[in-house]
Amino acid sequence: MKKIFNILFFTFLILSLTNCNDDNKEDEEFGTLSIVKSEVTFPAIGGNDGYIDFNYSGNVEVSSSEDWCTVEIDGNRVNISVTPNTSIVTKCAIVTISSDEQKQEIPVYQMAAITNFGDMTETKITCLEQEYTYRDVISDFPITASSSETWAKVSVDTTNNVNINFELNTSKDTRSCNIKLTSASGGSHTINFIQEGLSIITNTDTIRVYSMDGGNGNNINITCPVDYTASSNDSWINYSLDNNVLSVTLDASNEVREGKITLSVGSTNEITKEITVIQGIIYEDILGKYSVSYTTSSSSTASVYSRIVEIEEKVIGKSYTVHGFYSAWSDVADTVWYDFKLTYENGKVYYPGIETIGTYSIVGNSKIYYIYNTIRYKSASSGNIYWTYSHNDKYCVADFDPTTGKLQFKDNGQVYGEVLQFILGTWDTNPPDKLSYRYLIPISEAFIKQ
Repeated sequence: MKKIFNILFFTFLILSLTNCNDDNKEDEEFGTLSIVKSEVTFPAIGGNDGYIDFNYSGNVEVSSSEDWCTVEIDGNRVNISVTPNTSIVTKCAIVTISSDEQKQEIPVYQMAAITNFGDMTETKITCLEQEYTYRDVISDFPITASSSETWAKVSVDTTNNVNINFELNTSKDTRSCNIKLTSASGGSHTINFIQEGLSIITNTDTIRVYSMDGGNGNNINITCPVDYTASSNDSWINYSLDNNVLSVTLDASNEVREGKITLSVGSTNEITKEITVIQGIIYEDILGKYSVSYTTSSSSTASVYSRIVEIEEKVIGKSYTVHGFYSAWSDVADTVWYDFKLTYENGKVYYPGIETIGTYSIVGNSKIYYIYNTIRYKSASSGNIYWTYSHNDKYCVADFDPTTGKLQFKDNGQVYGEVLQFILGTWDTNPPDKLSYRYLIPISEAFIKQ
C-alpha cells in the first residue's frame, strides 16, 4: 500500500511542475503586458484622438465598459473614440486590455458639457448702421443664433463669437430685436437689442455769444447719417452749414436775447433737433463761488484777507445774495456775515448805492451797530470823500467776463464823483451818518469765479 502511495505522490508532483512551467512560458515568450503612454481625457464635444500604447508581443483583447466609449486595436495601440457628452456630469469608462493571463484596466474620462452665454439680457444701440460682436459665449459645443427681425442679420464664427449687423433705423421710433443663442448641448439664451430711433446728434445744444456787439458763436459739430437742413425764425441769427459743422454769427443788440436754430430731417420735418442761441450775460451765468480779496479798513496799510464767497439766488432773474464776507474783529459778540444784495437786469449786474444788511454788537458793549453796504466816492465838485446814502439799485455796474470768470465792479456814472471803493461797513445810526462809521470792508479787487 505504501508503494502505491509513493507512486501517486510523485506522479502529482511531476504534473504540478509541468503546469508551473506552462504558466511562466507566456511571460517568457511574450513579456509583461504594460502601458507605455496614453491620452484618455476627452472634452465634452467628444472625439476620436484618444489612444493607449502598450508593450506585449502576444495576442490581446480590448474592451470598453461603456457604449459611449468605443475601442479598436491596431498593433500595440488601442484607438479610442467617444461620443459628445451633453450632460453636466463628467463621465468615466474603463478600457480593459487583456491576454490569456494578464490584463490592464485604464480609466477614460470625458468632461461635462460647459455652456455659458454670459450675463447680457438687454442692451441699447444707436440708430446707425453698425456691426456688433458679442464675445461672452463660452461653450464646448458650437452655438447657433437666430434673429427675430430682418433688419438684424446674425452669424456665429468658429470661436462662438456672435456677429450682428444692424441696419440704419430711419424712423424716429425706437425698435427692438431678440437674438436667440442655442448650444448643441441643448441650452439657449436670448438678448434683447434696443435700437434708438433716428436722431440728429450735436456736441452741444447751446450757442453762446456774450458780447452785445454780436460776433461769432461756438461751432456745433453735427452727426446725422442722412441729409438734414437748418432753419431759424430769428433774423438776427446768421448761420451756415459746412461739412457737418454749424457756424453762427449774431447781429449787435442792446438787450439779452434768445433764439433757436432747428435742424430737420425729411420733407415733413418728422425728426428735428433744436439749438438754443443766447446773446448776452444771463442771470444764471453769475451764480456760483468766487474768490475775492479785501481788507477790514480803508487804510492802504490794512491787512488783506482772501475769502471764498458765493453768489446765490435771491429773486430768480432779478437779484442775488452775496454770502461769505464776515467780521474779522475779535471783539464782535457773534460772527457777523456781511450778506448783501446785487441786482440783475438785461445782462448787467449792479451794486446798489446803499442796502441795509443787519446789526451786530460788541463784547461788553450794549450798543447796537448797523451794517450797510454802500459806495465810497470822491466828490467831483469839492474833492471831499463821501458815502452814498441813496437807495439807487444801479449805482455801479459789474462787468462779467465769462472767459476769465472775472466779475469787476465799476463806476457807471450814476455817482456824483469818482467811485473809490465798494464798502461793507458799520454805523452807529440808522439811517447811517457819514461821521459815525466804526470800521469798513473795502472791496476793490475783482471777484474770480471758481
